[in-house]
Amino acid sequence: MVDDLDGGSADETVEFTVDDLAYEIDLSRDHAVALREALAPYPAAARRTPEGAARARRLRTAASATTTARRRYTSAVRS
Repeated sequence: MVDDLDGGSADETVEFTVDDLAYEIDLSRDHAVALREALAPYPAAARRTPEGAARARRLRTAASATTTARRRYTSAVRS
């Protein structure tokens, strides 16, 4: 496994989510520790959301985008 930051050897894959976007990155042990230390103050101060809340938000957003696209299409067809 290759460290995505410096091309060296990676020890683990770290997963994280920001703004409903999920990421994963392969990191060496030192880089993984540095990432966790850099992020530590934020989850410590944050509120936990119920399991599935982020997925439900994504589904609502996707459904809303689909509905908007259908309305625009229907409007264009009627014009």
